[in-house]
Amino acid sequence: MKQSTKFFVVLVGLAFLFCGGIKAYGQQYSPEQKEVWKMEEASWELFKQGDLEKYLTLWDKDAEVWGSATEGPMPKRLYVRGYEGKKFFPFPSEKIQGKDAISYKLGAPSINIHDNVALVFYRCTIEGVDVFPFVARVLHVWQKQGGKWLLIGGMNVKE
Repeated sequence: MKQSTKFFVVLVGLAFLFCGGIKAYGQQYSPEQKEVWKMEEASWELFKQGDLEKYLTLWDKDAEVWGSATEGPMPKRLYVRGYEGKKFFPFPSEKIQGKDAISYKLGAPSINIHDNVALVFYRCTIEGVDVFPFVARVLHVWQKQGGKWLLIGGMNVKE
């Protein structure tokens, strides 16, 4: 999928968000929403375990993200692995080195599904490693491709 198409999907999703597509927190979730949230939780478990390779299998190969440590959107593979000697996303296995593992708490999500695209909004608290203690607002955009949900975009903002 072209980069411009992915950004269009994210923009359309944001338009739904601001034009009445929001579901209340604590809602009763459909089976499809539960399936997406299960994938979201799996991504955090892989992150906590430090399993970068399995974590990246949840993402479309052309996924774009805008992390709170970057000036703008970039391909997920560069965000996670770093580029030009700069690391934006300290994966636990690379950062802990003998310290306690990270812990995280995911807030109640708002999950909006539009055809084969799911918008997932929530807050996340991460603790453990020195670089982490923070709360972030997270938006992940999932797309169902060949019967499997894959992340195609994301953004997080520290509070």
